[in-house]
Amino acid sequence: KSEENSLALMKKVESLQRPASVEVSKAYNDGLHRVKVGPYASKAQAEAAAKQIRKQFGVSAIVQ
Repeated sequence: KSEENSLALMKKVESLQRPASVEVSKAYNDGLHRVKVGPYASKAQAEAAAKQIRKQFGVSAIVQ
């Protein structure tokens, strides 16, 4: 919920290896600060990235 936490997570995610076309950004919606990562070329790549984020940072990651 906090902007500070989203900024900290954003910096962590930015340190991960990812394709040059994949951007990391933040968004605020309905009282929540979110970190968005994408776009990915396929859903499988997005799922793999989400799994890595969950494992390394212990946060939820949703693929849309």
